[in-house]
Amino acid sequence: MRLPASAAALAASREPEPELEPDADTRVAAETVAATKPSEEPVSLGAQRWRRPVDDGEPVLAARSGSALGTLAWTIGSLVLALVLAAQLVHYFRQDLARHPQVGPPLRTAYERLGIELLPNWDLAALELRQWGNDAPDQGRMVVRASLTNRAGFAQPHPILRLELEDRFGATVATRDFEPADYLKNPSQADRLLAPGSSSEAELVLADPGQDAVGYRLDVCLRESPSLLRCARGPG
Repeated sequence: MRLPASAAALAASREPEPELEPDADTRVAAETVAATKPSEEPVSLGAQRWRRPVDDGEPVLAARSGSALGTLAWTIGSLVLALVLAAQLVHYFRQDLARHPQVGPPLRTAYERLGIELLPNWDLAALELRQWGNDAPDQGRMVVRASLTNRAGFAQPHPILRLELEDRFGATVATRDFEPADYLKNPSQADRLLAPGSSSEAELVLADPGQDAVGYRLDVCLRESPSLLRCARGPG
């Protein structure tokens, strides 16, 4: 059966046109677009860690700088607090520390520079004094011998020995204070501390006290100030 001429012309006009082969430049452009196009496949959140984009690294640098400054501030603050606490402890135990052989001298010097007189907490009652007697006055002098023993658990300075002469009624007729350099056989030991349990010998030489002095007594004293002595038997 033949189609009419008009029908044949209409069918020919509806046939698809043949596809043209793209040139090389067109293929390269298409492949570049396909490569740069984001994938349409879903991405699992568990398989990839998402990060917030940072512009030029400035927020990260600012965070690190702030963290370093905070650490430095905490370190300085901790050191200041530790120094304040140490100063409070030293001041609270200053009298006990002042009698330490190594710590005592620089600590007393530091307090003197601050205008504060530091008095060590010496134990006079722990200084044991034993009298050995005296030689009869001969050639216008009198010699009294004794021994000193430190019974404390810490070193103490050699005390000042106070000699009181008494008459037959027990009244004091004369008093004299002997510095350590005056009664020690080795005066160079006067500035050294008397170690715990150690002893030293004392020899006191004085002029003939006269016929009124028939007895004497000794006392140990330590100087609290240039004009004040603290003695074991009472005020100096």
